[in-house]
Amino acid sequence: MATPIIIPKLGNTVESCIIGSWRKKEGEKVKKGDILLEIETDKTTFEIGAPAEGILLGVFFKEGDIVPVLTNIAVIGNKGEEFESYRPKHKEIKKGPSRQAVKEEKKEEKEIPVAEKETVIKKIEKQGVVKEEGTPAGISPRAKQFAKSHNVNLDSIVGSGPRGRIMEKDVIKYFNTTPRSSSLAVKLLKEGWIHRGTYSGIGGMIVKEDLRQPGKKLSTIRSTIARHMHSSLTETAQYTITISARADTILSLREKIKSMVSERSIPNITINDMVMYAVVRTLMVYSEINAEFIDGIIYQYKDVNLAFACDTSRGLVVPVIRRAQKLSLEELSLTIEKLSNEAVSGNIAPDDLMGGTFTATNIGSLGIEYFTPILNTPQVAILGICNIDLKPVKTSEGVQFIEYIKLCLTANHQVIDGAPAARFLVALKENIENFNNIAGLDI
Repeated sequence: MATPIIIPKLGNTVESCIIGSWRKKEGEKVKKGDILLEIETDKTTFEIGAPAEGILLGVFFKEGDIVPVLTNIAVIGNKGEEFESYRPKHKEIKKGPSRQAVKEEKKEEKEIPVAEKETVIKKIEKQGVVKEEGTPAGISPRAKQFAKSHNVNLDSIVGSGPRGRIMEKDVIKYFNTTPRSSSLAVKLLKEGWIHRGTYSGIGGMIVKEDLRQPGKKLSTIRSTIARHMHSSLTETAQYTITISARADTILSLREKIKSMVSERSIPNITINDMVMYAVVRTLMVYSEINAEFIDGIIYQYKDVNLAFACDTSRGLVVPVIRRAQKLSLEELSLTIEKLSNEAVSGNIAPDDLMGGTFTATNIGSLGIEYFTPILNTPQVAILGICNIDLKPVKTSEGVQFIEYIKLCLTANHQVIDGAPAARFLVALKENIENFNNIAGLDI
């Protein structure tokens, strides 16, 4: 019995998805659980597996199509089994040209009179020659022999013979006026390598050094990240300020927690968890930082929906901790761990990627001292958490080396001036340095 593949309901806020890339082709045999395709929301991508074993009988949408949730997108069944009854009939689905339309378009192309075809030409860039768009009317044997012996690519040659037939003189002329390629370069060009526009071989020949390896197309999620980051930089006025906070208090607390995790049922609270908790407590006072800027209007929020950047094998994912101000340090730590694991495994719900009011991103574990985080628009600020390092400090007892954690705040100058952003950062520094006062831990 045929089994339809359906776009799942991905939370309460997702109404449609974009078909990312098909991993299996129509007519291909699949096993239960095989990844069939990727689908994309405005935040991330998800993989859809085969619910049954069989043949991928029909694929109803191509890459890039926007499809409503709960819509049939393909069918798995036995070879020869009827599946057209599963094809969606919804007119509102945004699709590219149907296969029938493509076939009819090709049919119309074939029916164009030869006289009209001979007038359709296309200029070949850099080489100053023209080429028929239609099918050439053959190649003379002498032209074919010359092309083979001199390694000439016939694709860009326009024949001067009857109805565009390629003659030997056409190939010779092209050979004498066009840069030639080494046999290796020809092989690589056929494999998709790109000509850089240089001719470093003997006599101006194109050699391997003049070619560039084929590029790699951005993944669906990478393309989404690229669009979002580009729009963030072009549509806002971003600036970054930095500060360092003494880390001896949170480091001492971390050591106590590590020694007690096995003895007591408390979460393995990390330095990052503590900083995030301090961020939440600081945002509760500085609501102008916990805000969004949309269409010229500022929206400040009482609830702190704290987003945090999470590195995954498929790209950057930003889960959201809703109403983080209502969570204790232990609860916040457990929530961060849960959302991080779901993001890395690719099983996070779309609803958990939406609604953030402030974002924090931590790459301090990689040894980064300072960086400039990019706004997660429409949010008006983002915090970058850097590494912990020794800093020389002058005291009454002389110069001492004390461990400090570095913090970088990027803000939208359209909404937040430097002084309010600086006051928030100073308050965050004080909360980190006096963390025991806000932690509420009984240890």
